[in-house]
Amino acid sequence: MFKDDKKFDKASKYLDKHQYKKALKLLKKLYKKGMIDVGLNIGYIYEKRHKRKKAKKWYKKLIYQYKDTSAMINLGILYKENYNLKKAKYYFKMAIKLGDGDASIELAKIYLCEAKIKKAIKYLKKTIKSKNVCEDNIDLAKKYLTRIQTTLDIHS
Repeated sequence: MFKDDKKFDKASKYLDKHQYKKALKLLKKLYKKGMIDVGLNIGYIYEKRHKRKKAKKWYKKLIYQYKDTSAMINLGILYKENYNLKKAKYYFKMAIKLGDGDASIELAKIYLCEAKIKKAIKYLKKTIKSKNVCEDNIDLAKKYLTRIQTTLDIHS
């Protein structure tokens, strides 16, 4: 595995330098050898190269074969960016069911944009209560809740 770690480090350096073709070649080899985690990197590279169809394909592979919540979130974000909110919600909810709090805030953002405040509040609270969420998203959820409360107070 040490040899594979060196290949991953090399691929990471290529990514840092935006040498996506070189990184992609190494990452695909590592994926074929069973290093599944690199699949997210492969999807990311396709996103950066504006090949969304291929990025979606990789994320779906990780989702349906390995139940990868990060891939669910990435795919949800891709759909959200393309204004396909129905599919975005679907993948965010899928990740939430598997306990991912970061997906909760992404779903809350959609509900805020749709002015579905009660649903947004529900998912913001889920974000805060989640054990599987990054600290920045907890802080963001708290800020959103404070703004919502302030707005509701002003209008009441």
